[in-house]
Amino acid sequence: MSSKSEKYATEWCTEFIEVSKRTLSDSYLFIEGVKMFDIEEIMRNVPHRFPFLLIDRILEYKENESVTVLKNVSINEAQFQGHFPGKPILPGVYIIENMAQAACFLLAKSAGGIQEGTVYYLGRVTRMSFMQPVVPGDQLVTTITVDKRFGDSAAVSAKSIVEGKTVASGELMFGVRRASAETKKK
Repeated sequence: MSSKSEKYATEWCTEFIEVSKRTLSDSYLFIEGVKMFDIEEIMRNVPHRFPFLLIDRILEYKENESVTVLKNVSINEAQFQGHFPGKPILPGVYIIENMAQAACFLLAKSAGGIQEGTVYYLGRVTRMSFMQPVVPGDQLVTTITVDKRFGDSAAVSAKSIVEGKTVASGELMFGVRRASAETKKK
């Protein structure tokens, strides 16, 4: 490693450690100007919980525009016991669910967070393509981009990659249902 590279790496690591110390009580980190959210912030904006929460970290977030999320695919996940024994592959519906949860985070966070009684429903999946299998040990990186908003609904484009290669892409549509004041009282 050149001395210039070593200096940059040392500065970056020092800055990362300092930022980490300052933000331990926060639910995000800034790394080179990018806001990254942790699991606590994810759980404030996505209603799913273990074992069905399929996002480990928010890598990038642009309010009302886009989000990029990370899912670490582990052999310890239950679906690999049967899909497929001896040749574990992440089911395509789990990739779609990862996309849907990422979109839920983007829409909810952009709206100020999930409000009590509010549910984001996946209404449609179109043009979904799977290009290659996702297996234990992979890091699934999914990017969601808002294409169109109409009232409480949204159409988004989704793309998942592993090691720089697209593994799945498609379009999703969401609707939002908010509980009425009467429903909240019950």
